[in-house]
Amino acid sequence: MWFGSYNGLHKHEGTSIKVYNRSGNDSASLSSKEMHSVFEDRLGFIWVGTTGGLDKLDPKTGIILHYKLKPANGADDRLGYIVSIFQDDKDNIWVETDAGMFIIDSESGKYSQVLDNEKSGKGMPNCGILYKGSVKTKAGIWMFASGYVIFYDFKSRQFFHQYNNPQHNPIFNLREGNQHNSQSELCTDSANNLYFVFNNSTLMKYNLITEKLDSFHFNVPLKAWYCCYSLAADYKGNIWIGFRYGGLLLFDRNTHAFSAIRYDGVNSLIQSDYVYSLCEDYLKRMWVTTNNGIFIIKYYDSTVQQKYLSDKSEFIDYESGIISQDQHGNIYVPFFSGGLFKYNVFNDNKQYFPVEDAVAGGYGYVFTAEKNKVIVARKATFMQADTALHKTISGMPLEKVYQLVSGYPGRAAWAFKQNDHAIYIKKTSGVIYYYNGTDSIETLLSTGFSKQACVSKDSNFLYFLTNNDDLVKRNLSTLRMDTIYLTKRLRDLNFVYENTRDIADDGNGNIWVTSQNGLIKYSMESHNAFVYTTANGLLHDFSFTLCSDSKKRLWVGSMGGVNFYDPQKNTFINVFTESPDKLSNYFGSSLEAKDGHIYFLLGAKLVNIDPDGFFKQKIEERLLHLDEVQVNGSLVNISTKALSDLSYLQNRIYFRFGLLEFAEPEKVKYYYWLEGLDKNWNGLGNHSEITFNSLQPGKYILHVKATDVYGNQVKEQLNISFTIKPPFWKTWWFISLIIIFILLVIYFFVKWRENNFKAIEAGKLKLQQAKVEMYSMNEQLSKARLEALRSQMNPHFIFNSLNAIQECILTNKVDAAYEYLSKFSKLQRMVLNNSEKELIPLSAEMEMLQLYLSLESLRFSKSFSYQVNATGISDAEEIMIPSMITQPFVENAIWHGLRNKEGDKSLQITYEEKAGQLLITVEDNGIGREKAAVIKEQKLGSGQFDSKGTMLLQQRLHVLSQQFKADIKFETIDKNDKLGDSSGTKVIISFPSNLGMV
Repeated sequence: MWFGSYNGLHKHEGTSIKVYNRSGNDSASLSSKEMHSVFEDRLGFIWVGTTGGLDKLDPKTGIILHYKLKPANGADDRLGYIVSIFQDDKDNIWVETDAGMFIIDSESGKYSQVLDNEKSGKGMPNCGILYKGSVKTKAGIWMFASGYVIFYDFKSRQFFHQYNNPQHNPIFNLREGNQHNSQSELCTDSANNLYFVFNNSTLMKYNLITEKLDSFHFNVPLKAWYCCYSLAADYKGNIWIGFRYGGLLLFDRNTHAFSAIRYDGVNSLIQSDYVYSLCEDYLKRMWVTTNNGIFIIKYYDSTVQQKYLSDKSEFIDYESGIISQDQHGNIYVPFFSGGLFKYNVFNDNKQYFPVEDAVAGGYGYVFTAEKNKVIVARKATFMQADTALHKTISGMPLEKVYQLVSGYPGRAAWAFKQNDHAIYIKKTSGVIYYYNGTDSIETLLSTGFSKQACVSKDSNFLYFLTNNDDLVKRNLSTLRMDTIYLTKRLRDLNFVYENTRDIADDGNGNIWVTSQNGLIKYSMESHNAFVYTTANGLLHDFSFTLCSDSKKRLWVGSMGGVNFYDPQKNTFINVFTESPDKLSNYFGSSLEAKDGHIYFLLGAKLVNIDPDGFFKQKIEERLLHLDEVQVNGSLVNISTKALSDLSYLQNRIYFRFGLLEFAEPEKVKYYYWLEGLDKNWNGLGNHSEITFNSLQPGKYILHVKATDVYGNQVKEQLNISFTIKPPFWKTWWFISLIIIFILLVIYFFVKWRENNFKAIEAGKLKLQQAKVEMYSMNEQLSKARLEALRSQMNPHFIFNSLNAIQECILTNKVDAAYEYLSKFSKLQRMVLNNSEKELIPLSAEMEMLQLYLSLESLRFSKSFSYQVNATGISDAEEIMIPSMITQPFVENAIWHGLRNKEGDKSLQITYEEKAGQLLITVEDNGIGREKAAVIKEQKLGSGQFDSKGTMLLQQRLHVLSQQFKADIKFETIDKNDKLGDSSGTKVIISFPSNLGMV
């Protein structure tokens, strides 16, 4: 429900109020906080007429659009009041203002102004359309302006009025006949009748089908303004008329009678006579806005009604007696300080009978005697009168039982007549008197003050409370009494009660007792006691009266109002609520009347409850609606499919909903169940909103249900479906692709394994072949070593060496022979040792080479000089080289280069390390390779023997290169002098200096 006020636009959502207002200079807010008209169009947009301009609100998004309307004459840009907004058959928006009528295309925003001061059908007379003076029908738009009726016809697109009335329609011939300008809202009922107030004191009724015009005169309410700003037809076709300072008039369409509804301070449906507007809601209740608030009138609701007995202060703040009734439907309401009321439930008549003798005190109880007589208990005495209470004679003879009881102190608080002779009377002194037709009475001690006694539903037992607040059950036939120690049972429940006032048998085997701090139930079957408080639905813990009706239904009156006990749910349902501060100084009572209704005495009023009507209320008509949805804090349009396609990141969802219960929204209870997450319903209490955080992807359905102010469940529930899509890596197609990919990976892995197995087998085969090749290589290397060894152990060398030794011995050069022999043996030993090793230290190679050169020098009579230079080597012990790598090149230099040369003969061997390479240079100044080859060819037998030295050397280096995976090579350089003649040979051997680490 939407409300416009002087302080913004209000949306009443049942449990909360959302306010739209002007926020400083914010252009996105309303044009002004003061507004005079509100209209909801066919698409659900809210149009608001403010003093600052016309606004259009989208309630789903909160976006507000502004329309700047300017009068056609351009003399004044101000529109004044926007008094009415409505929509035509083309969905154009019509706006009535002080500056004239405007028609707006709601889509484009373009507008035009209706011609004024126009007496043809193209426009309207310049008569000024006043407050809310228009209503839309199927045929067109009816307007009321300063006493004249105007009609815009959708079919012909013409205006009809007093100047354009070709059919002589009587409604256009109306003329105001007083000094006041007629101002009235228009309304229609379900019978195609148009209503408006004419001449300020006549209700006009015009049938849109028959064109019959009727008038009904009424007296203008006292002090009311001469205008009718509020007019509404209810669901029964009766017309409500609201006045400023005049309250309400209700026109009955059947009797044509007017009933006034005004604020009288006590028994009033409204709390102000200054009426602004009227509106009937979907529950058929009339809403009345006044300058003192908004009031909801259930005018035709007979379920719960209030009957004020008096508006005098002495009847509002008082202690009452116990209400009772006779067979004629009269309810007697006694009180201790002011007299007696009699109220008839069938004709709604009430009468007041004052106290005759102030000294005697007020009435406390009235109960029915025989036939048409009643007994009135006043203070400690009894009086007899007829049921009309025409005359109460205190001095007339009474039955003996009343005479006997009159002698005891205390007012009568309750009485029960068992038969023609036996009667029970309880007084506030705390004694129950039993009379059985004899000259004496029996006394039963009970609690004082109030009624605390009752008869069972089957009329076989009397129940009452003792001074110790224990429960006594007395058999009315045998007079046997059994005590139920209720106090002890309740003390075991840690419950101590006090100020008991009433007791009742519900007919279902339970005895109920009221108290100041809770309602007590004792089960006669299980012998268990139970306590009920506000936690169980009671309106107030201080309960004071009980009524068990003929259908065994229990009704409870407390400081908070009236509850009904629901035995199925073991809880209490609100029936009638009352502010506790109004009930603090009086005691109420209740009964089931002859008309079948339940009556509760609350203060100065009787609350009339129709039980059958209460249970037949159409609770299911109440609407539980969804107000707002936010996703990750952003408002979404709930009319679209925005919730069906949420991403996995949009997993924080807020819902706000509400039950349209305007009178007491705080008593509405909400429950939810998120299908897809929860297994059971969850309670929200009075909170009508819920937020779900970090929801996992999936499909969900939010179910929301509610219970109304009576505790009854609303029939219709909210069912909101939404889907959160999973991330792409959790979708079925992505998972399918992953599975396919995994299968492919497995397939290729298996194939790879097969190929790899084959490769391994091939590798093993290659390894075996490599081993064979390595074995062959080692074999070749060994052969090369042997060949080298053989070359080193040249028989000529050995023979010559031995001859040299022999010559030294024969010439008695024992020392020289010994030295020669020693060096020769040492050289042979080193050759033999080193021939077993792949690599030897450079120092060992150089030592072996020195021995070899000294023997060769001795052999050739020291005919040549030699020099071994290793200054470029940092540590000869760390560098490893192939064994016997230098000797073959030195032997070639001596035998082929230096031996056949005349003159100075020199040999130089150099070891140096450059850029990670070990370089061995063997350089001589001999005859050169060319002359050496010529000399070799001239020797006898040269063709029969081939020189294998160079070939064996190349083969050995090749084997070493493969074995150590290193570049091992040698280079032979022929030297020439300045004349170009050969001057010797240079051989350079190179290999990595870290050969031993490869």
